[in-house]
Amino acid sequence: MKPIITAIILAGCATSAPETATEAALHQTNAIEERISKECPDLEINSDMMALRATIKTQLAACETVVQTYKERNNTLWLAIISMIALWIFANWNKIKGRFIK
Repeated sequence: MKPIITAIILAGCATSAPETATEAALHQTNAIEERISKECPDLEINSDMMALRATIKTQLAACETVVQTYKERNNTLWLAIISMIALWIFANWNKIKGRFIK
């Protein structure tokens, strides 16, 4: 029972692929900035690094927008499928009732 609860809890904490990619890119950016700061302490790159981080976060927002669009389309598709099944059952209710309910 405990492994199931643990799996459910961990699944709730899981991040999406775009978030994971963004975090990885930001960590790489931080590592590069630290390395440049150590090797060239006189070099001013703060504004460039902030612009790079903003670009990465903008890409995440764009990706999340596209993902949300696909989720909405998926929900619409499921609604259409369930509606078609319900209409088929309603149209054939007498046949279904005659076969299964006696």
